[in-house]
Amino acid sequence: MRLRRALPLIAIGCALLAFLLGRFEPARALALESGRHALAAAAVVLACLAAGRLAILLALKITRAEAGIAIRHSDALLIGFPVLGTVAALLAWTPLALAPSLRSATAALAVIGAILLWRERPASRFPHRLLLLPILLALAMALVPVTSPDELIYKLAAPHAYLLFDRMQQLPLNSHSYATLAPHFTDMASLALTGGIAAKLARFALFLAALAAVNRLARRFTPHPEWVVAILAWSPALALTAGWCWDEWGLIGLVALCLDRWLEWSETTAPAAAAIAFAAAGAAAATKYTALPFLAAFAVVVLIRARHQRRLIAGGALIVAILGGFFYMRNLIWTGSPVAPLLERGAPPILAYRTAEQWGGWRELMRGSYIFDAGMIDESLGVLLPLAAIAALLAWRRREMRDLLIIGGIQLPILLTISPIAHNLTAALLPLAIAGGVMLIEIGLLWRIFATIAIVAQAVVIVFVAETYDLDIYLGGKKTAAQYVAGRFDFAAPYEWIRVSTPESSRVLLLGETRTFYLERQFIAGGNLDGPRIADWLARYPSPDALRTELRRIGVTHVLLRTNGYRVLATNSRPLTLIEREQMLEVPPTVDDVVRGLLSSSTLRYRDANFVIVEI
Repeated sequence: MRLRRALPLIAIGCALLAFLLGRFEPARALALESGRHALAAAAVVLACLAAGRLAILLALKITRAEAGIAIRHSDALLIGFPVLGTVAALLAWTPLALAPSLRSATAALAVIGAILLWRERPASRFPHRLLLLPILLALAMALVPVTSPDELIYKLAAPHAYLLFDRMQQLPLNSHSYATLAPHFTDMASLALTGGIAAKLARFALFLAALAAVNRLARRFTPHPEWVVAILAWSPALALTAGWCWDEWGLIGLVALCLDRWLEWSETTAPAAAAIAFAAAGAAAATKYTALPFLAAFAVVVLIRARHQRRLIAGGALIVAILGGFFYMRNLIWTGSPVAPLLERGAPPILAYRTAEQWGGWRELMRGSYIFDAGMIDESLGVLLPLAAIAALLAWRRREMRDLLIIGGIQLPILLTISPIAHNLTAALLPLAIAGGVMLIEIGLLWRIFATIAIVAQAVVIVFVAETYDLDIYLGGKKTAAQYVAGRFDFAAPYEWIRVSTPESSRVLLLGETRTFYLERQFIAGGNLDGPRIADWLARYPSPDALRTELRRIGVTHVLLRTNGYRVLATNSRPLTLIEREQMLEVPPTVDDVVRGLLSSSTLRYRDANFVIVEI
């Protein structure tokens, strides 16, 4: 239908929609709230398109490749998301006012992105029916206010803290703030525009781009790539995070893009394809620490396949360093460790995350915890993804898949050893899942029947976890965003008191509470597994007066204690559960005496069943 003919129908549709929203208040409230976040997310996505296009052009320039290769919008978005984050981080290191500079930079890049999108409109293709439910779930999760623990504690809380401090700086009690890499600074741009829902909607667009990249990679080997994509999209640990500000889908998309363009170079020796592969690898390094084993494995393959093309290898190394090196250099300057808090004293026990034991990832692999873990349901990979990784062994005789097997095979034992959390394994599982998924598809109808049954079982797990987030309460218009958050979290009341009753210059130390995203004052707090780090810091001060002197020196005006997140260590204390280890502050009696002395000698300002706030 031509645009001129469509305009009257669009106008009539808008009038009918306005009539509906005018009559039905819950739909109007949700539409207005979601609409402003959607506009902000659209601006961020357009800015990422522009940033990604510029990064790809830089990569082509470095490798002296012709620019005639097609640059897909989804490729530009995947690469541009961390590139925009690097730009935002650089702005956060300047003396410029952070929020206004972020808005200005995002707006300028968004205009360029809109021009690119207008000139080269993307081909519209309706998602395969296998993927509709994961996509709809991801959209629903993205539309709901921020509720996932990691977002509340550091994934969005760290960039939120930078906005409150008006600059990027060390957050020394939150060890995860060092691992806040490029995508979280892109989230910071969303936060500067409207808030957390905008950040999640921008991540939803990244999820769609990642699905497209995996689909293209799988299409190289099978005419039915949708079944391979479904293996990833229906994995509970990945389906649940698709609408959150977690890094897994961005990393999946970048790894898929890198492998797809590398295989294209292997077939055509076109330098432009290799340039985009290197740009994707650099962007992956800026996305998440778990991309480093992928980078090492990819480097092995490049050195083998392109060993006689030194200029190409040198150009690739430079591209990766430019696009992926900033945050490692930042950490090196701050702490002496490029991968802080790893290699630092007091680093959280990531290696023993699941079991509190060394080699925990291998133990949990043998126990089958990665398939399903009743204690961490949202970290379950389900049946299809592990099965596809095992089936990858059948693909060894397929020459066109050997690079996938090498890259996945090098990574998996490394990640099982150093980062044994299910969603952290995805960079290794992706190439194996592609190869194994293709082999499984070749079984034919029997495989599709089995896969359908497995998808139904995994869907039950996904729905069970998603239901705990009460999506219907917010999406059904029963509560506003503020009411939804207040109904879910006990910190809502004390944070509201702080917002209303303290000056904007206040700074709060939080003890036993790590969920800081909704706190609207400058704060000092820990992150996941940072209880020992905070306890060691408190132990430096032998008396309440010594602690008070230090707090005043660093500008703290209030101390918040969450009583049910604080425990005094005793000889007969039971071991902490996994969830308690993540968030609990456990201190020895000597430190407790200092903390209690500080609280009792300060002015009580707020108290409820779980929280105490004093002014020092």
